[in-house]
Amino acid sequence: MIFRLALRNTLRNRRRSLLTALTVVLGTMMLTVGLAWVNGIRGNIIRQAAQASGHVRVITEDFARYESMHPLDEYIPATDDLEAALREVDGVKGVYPRIQVGMLASDADTEELGENGALVVGAPISFYDEVMELTERLEDGSWFSENADDETLLGRVLAEQLDVIPGSEIILIGGDSWRTRVRVVGILDTGNGLYDKQAYLTIERARSMSEMGNGAFEI
Repeated sequence: MIFRLALRNTLRNRRRSLLTALTVVLGTMMLTVGLAWVNGIRGNIIRQAAQASGHVRVITEDFARYESMHPLDEYIPATDDLEAALREVDGVKGVYPRIQVGMLASDADTEELGENGALVVGAPISFYDEVMELTERLEDGSWFSENADDETLLGRVLAEQLDVIPGSEIILIGGDSWRTRVRVVGILDTGNGLYDKQAYLTIERARSMSEMGNGAFEI
């Protein structure tokens, strides 16, 4: 009886019934598109977070406690044995030591030193290629060469602030009298405001600059 009543009422005003059906269909379509858009944004955020920090980070307990203060003395003294052990863990696809430190950057040709703040990243070149996919974000210049320890890649924003181009040299000055001079070989445009304000060095150059030996802040 209820079904017959519903069918009769549906057919009584067919225009209104058609309008209601179209409204439901349109609303469902918009909801589907909206959910797909939100899920896509969330997935991209998770993907970029994994690109920046990996799926799992290994750090010291004291570094975790004081990380917001960017402690320079709380690092893993030697990573080689730990890296080898981590690579043996089932499911691990890659292991990369990394150093991140805030520094002041300036064009080596200017008289002013430390004009702009920058986050300097030191990691294996394979990390930049395989995890962060920076080879696909190269806007100008070239990738690291065989003399990579003397080279750096700059994010687009940092390069604009320093007014440098591929071939220019920059000076980086950090805490504990850390200082290094490197040549810009490429400019990156990642579409991420944080990445585009960073300088990327090899892990060897970052270790030499920070006097960490074979250590790193994190793996």
